[in-house]
Amino acid sequence: MKKIIYFVCFILVFYLILDPLGKKVIFYPEIPNDYSDLIVEIEKVIDLGTRDYLDQSAFNEFGDCGYRNINGYGFVDINNDGQKDLIVDMLMSQMCGGSGSEGQYLLVALNENDSFELKGIKQVGYRGYYLDREQVHKNDNFLIFRNFSYHWDGRDPMCCPSKEGISRIALSNLLNDSYYDQIEYSKPLALLGNSFSIDLNDLKNERKFYEELATDVDWLLNKLAWQYKDQVLHPSCFKTEWISSDNIEEYNQRFIDSEVDWEYFSQNLGKFWGKEINIYDPIQASWGEEIELSVSIENCLKKKTNYFWLGNDGQIGSSMDKDLYEYRILSKVPLEDCQNLAPHLPGKCIQSNLMRIVEHGGGSLSWGSYVIYGLFLMPEGKEYIFPLKTFESEDDKYIKSLFKLKQ
Repeated sequence: MKKIIYFVCFILVFYLILDPLGKKVIFYPEIPNDYSDLIVEIEKVIDLGTRDYLDQSAFNEFGDCGYRNINGYGFVDINNDGQKDLIVDMLMSQMCGGSGSEGQYLLVALNENDSFELKGIKQVGYRGYYLDREQVHKNDNFLIFRNFSYHWDGRDPMCCPSKEGISRIALSNLLNDSYYDQIEYSKPLALLGNSFSIDLNDLKNERKFYEELATDVDWLLNKLAWQYKDQVLHPSCFKTEWISSDNIEEYNQRFIDSEVDWEYFSQNLGKFWGKEINIYDPIQASWGEEIELSVSIENCLKKKTNYFWLGNDGQIGSSMDKDLYEYRILSKVPLEDCQNLAPHLPGKCIQSNLMRIVEHGGGSLSWGSYVIYGLFLMPEGKEYIFPLKTFESEDDKYIKSLFKLKQ
């Protein structure tokens, strides 16, 4: 009997020496069969945890962004209540135009009687440093990961850091709200599929419909639309150069000295408002049509089309017959910058955004531009939206600086 006891003790000591890190945690490449009844629940939690991040980074200075996720699913009792909680290890690759980035995130959801409650999401890795989901252990206090990083001597290719190390994440941190990245979860987007559209001409009924899908329409509008006193501004409020350039040419001929460079004028309208161009309401064009570049809020709020919507691509769109006009807010612009872009305007800039404007004229004819607009309160009390600065592409240094400020 003593020999058996000694042998068992020896095995226990041997095990502890060989595996001092604790019990191994398995991350599965797919949701295992044991949790097949909870697949929809798990997918909703992942969507809730990542949607705000994806919305915030759907576009950057290099263009529209696409994503590729490689998930690992781990089930671990984090809070010692006897239920397996969910940890999703997410390797997210982002491609924006010709530029790419990588990040590793842990999404944690606590098991509340077979219903997962999102706790949060935390970035834990990036290009050149990541946690290895193949080597993870859990003891009473920590999740313990093997990690990989670059060797200092530069021997590793960019794709493949090979220097091994150990990372510990305290279980107490995973239960602490302050540990997680500050991403809004309180008013989530519902799992609406790949395509949805909110009719901005019928917001009362749309609010009711999407409320049943746990989607707060007003939260969406606050994030994605330019609003004035809780009213979404119509795309027609934001004027830009026509593909024919006839509207810009009309203003140029009417107000601007012939010695001013045409391209400079068309790209820097803010420099001419309040000086050469001192009429802010619509003008009569030489061909008899009334046109405008600056738009009063009074006129803006009257603009209507048969179709006016918010799409899942984050764009505010409108159409009449075959013509389609859309805008997307890319970034807020500091009010000081807005004021400096229109140095001769007597008014005060009270809102300003960098916008991506897209026009479709039917068939394959379409064109787009990047424009900074400012909403100005004029001395007489009227408010106008002015196009201030147009950029040839998203590669402009100022546009890139705005995205750096956002980060």
